[in-house]
Amino acid sequence: MCSCILDKYPVNIILGQCAKALPFPIPQADHRMEFRIPGSNGKHAKPLMHYVRTHFFAALAGIRRHSTLRNKIEELGESRVIFSVDYPYKSNMDAADWFHALDINENSRAAISHENATRLFRLDTRSED
Repeated sequence: MCSCILDKYPVNIILGQCAKALPFPIPQADHRMEFRIPGSNGKHAKPLMHYVRTHFFAALAGIRRHSTLRNKIEELGESRVIFSVDYPYKSNMDAADWFHALDINENSRAAISHENATRLFRLDTRSED
């Protein structure tokens, strides 16, 4: 992120296991970079958190903790979280059952379960009827 590669190439990056610890250390890194010698922290044009929130997606991939999901939604935004499973390491049915039992509104469920991935991968969901 500091090299300005995401400024030059605005790609999307999908991180599994709910993006592990990201974005938790990023605000601290942004704060520390405020006290830098000009030019010593890379050529990036924006705060690191900007890149995390605009270029990264968190795929659930086996994470089944509602608190973790809520936290990723709060930190990255609902539009950056994608439902996924961790096959063959965990059961697809267990993951689907967990997700469908979550106490979240239906708009959030639709966004995370399929709408975000449809947009990210530019999937054509039109019926051929």
